[in-house]
Amino acid sequence: MKNLLFIAFLFFQISLFSQIKFENGYYITNSGSRFDCLIKNKDWKGNPNTILIKKDLSSQVESLTISDIKEFGVNGKSQYVRRQVQIDISSDHLDNLSLQREPKFETKNLFLKTLVSGKAHLFQFTEKDGLSKYFFSLDGGETTQLIYKRYVNDKREIFYNKDFREQIYSQLTCGSKMLEMVRSIEYNSKDLTKVFIGYNTCENVDYNVYKNNNKAQFHLSLRPGLNFYSMEVTTPNEVVYGYIDFGMQTALRVGAELELVLPFNKNKWAVILEPVYASFKSDAVGPLGLYGYYASVNYQYVDINFGVRHKFYLANDALIFANFTYGYVKELGDAKIDFDKRMDIELSQLGNFKFGLGCKFLNKFSGEIQYAFKGQVASDYSNWGADYQGYSIILGYTIF
Repeated sequence: MKNLLFIAFLFFQISLFSQIKFENGYYITNSGSRFDCLIKNKDWKGNPNTILIKKDLSSQVESLTISDIKEFGVNGKSQYVRRQVQIDISSDHLDNLSLQREPKFETKNLFLKTLVSGKAHLFQFTEKDGLSKYFFSLDGGETTQLIYKRYVNDKREIFYNKDFREQIYSQLTCGSKMLEMVRSIEYNSKDLTKVFIGYNTCENVDYNVYKNNNKAQFHLSLRPGLNFYSMEVTTPNEVVYGYIDFGMQTALRVGAELELVLPFNKNKWAVILEPVYASFKSDAVGPLGLYGYYASVNYQYVDINFGVRHKFYLANDALIFANFTYGYVKELGDAKIDFDKRMDIELSQLGNFKFGLGCKFLNKFSGEIQYAFKGQVASDYSNWGADYQGYSIILGYTIF
């Protein structure tokens, strides 16, 4: 455990270094002055209120808030503008949906993310719970929310206020094609961006589209390795039954991992699913207890691990990562502790948590040290216990 804590501390120090990445950008002050700078690009999932900048590579890091600047951007990637807007604060959670069809507006100063700029601008604001709301402005005029709201009647039936379609149709008038587009659009960035591109194109004006180049990615990896696990059995009466320690045993583990890399925060977060075949075997230990019996164990199982991964990029072809998972266990065959002079103990594990630290190179080859916290594998018995824990050394090869 001490070794694991040391490794965790080492990775933490490396991660602090690896996370400091600034990219070319700019900001505009309240007086309208524009300054080129380096911005820490967090690829924000939501909309920030504060950014970190450096005037050049050798400068100290400075913090700028929404009250200090009215616009900033990362060159070629993103743009955020400060706007005072009326935003609907109605809840979108099913248990708290409003009985009112009309929005409940509140005035706020927000950094809005620009999706399309041109004669008609389209902006996005993402709440902390992940809900996105969209705003627009025309010819540099007032920035207005596009209205979409779920609400209920007295019977808790769900209805939809889709006034955003009427807003777009009445404001972005340019030929019959706009009507056709508006009829079928949904309240999402893809559909709305398409409409605003269509309008600016129809008006024959220059426009820019700010796209999130990060996309969800799937990876499949083969992950063989070695388990170093121990099992200790607690008995109802150690005088009669003795203390059973099967010691640390080494066994092969074979896993196949599916990783879903999430399309935000520079692809640093991922969801992982890994079924693993593993086993724990020990020859008879004894004599034990008052009757001098012997015990052995043969435990084979599939461990289905589900959890999250966070990555720290060191270079284009190197990264380190940390995993936190929970394993659901399915026993295989006759999984039991075998006694020669009493009834056997059938093994059944509820599952356990695991924490892993690793590195990956060339987007193909990886290595990981994984610690499995103590799990109970005699969960069907009230007066017997079997603590099962250990660590693994895992090598990986990413197929795609």
